[in-house]
Amino acid sequence: MLATGGSDTVRFGRLHSGEIAVMHLWIANETERPLVISDYLRSCGCTTLEFDNQPILSGEAKPVTLTFDSRGERGWQLKTVDILSTESPCSLRLFVEADVE
Repeated sequence: MLATGGSDTVRFGRLHSGEIAVMHLWIANETERPLVISDYLRSCGCTTLEFDNQPILSGEAKPVTLTFDSRGERGWQLKTVDILSTESPCSLRLFVEADVE
């Protein structure tokens, strides 16, 4: 997915203000070459991505942890996290969605 780019939506659902939500995701390498997650860009400081910078071999997947901190947020939220790799100029864009009460 990181080689060709793309997007996906991560839905945290309904959260109370101040709640920190964590989701564990898997990033798969569907190319023939190893991929390394090099960095990520985010639209808001309320989202973080934890990842291992070890290569993801062809046909394998590695876990990443996405965190959304709802402190100071109210109502429907839509944030973005772009995951970058060393092997591709394309990024994988995650849309992070939550409804904060």
